[in-house]
This record gives sequence, C-alpha cells and structure tokens, in this order.
Amino acid sequence: MQKVPMQRLNINLSKDMLDKLNAVCEELGCPRSSYIAMALKQKFQSDEVLSKFPEMMSSMSEMIALAKSMKDNEALLTESVSDPE
Repeated sequence: MQKVPMQRLNINLSKDMLDKLNAVCEELGCPRSSYIAMALKQKFQSDEVLSKFPEMMSSMSEMIALAKSMKDNEALLTESVSDPE
C-alpha cells in the first residue's frame, strides 16, 4: 500500500469540543488526528450522497410516472380485449 503524504493543520476548538474529542479518542485508543481525519472523510462522503439526493428523487419520480403509465396502458389493453366493440 502506497503511503499518502500528509499535511499538517492547526485548528481551534472550544474546551468542550476538545474534551469530547479527547474522551472519544481515549475510549477508542486512537490519535486525535486520526479521529478527526476519519470524521472529515465521513462528512465528505455524506455531503456527496446528499448532493446527489435531488437527482435521485427526480429519477424516482420518473420511475413512478413510468410505472403509472404502464399500468394505465395495461388497463386500456385489458379493456380493449374484454370489450372488442
């Protein structure tokens, strides 16, 4: 596995946030920088999924409309077969 070069970052946190971070990292046994990097990665993934949500909803609407159209066409075909005039 290729090692990815890392960059250093300094951040300011409230005492409350730092205390929570320290407690979680102590419980998990991981360095704070690893936990922060993991949390950011998850946030970026979540943002990516959320950015695609409108497109997914649009696709679902199209699928629902298509299913309704197919059901309507099936009903018309059934009517025409059972009522040949």
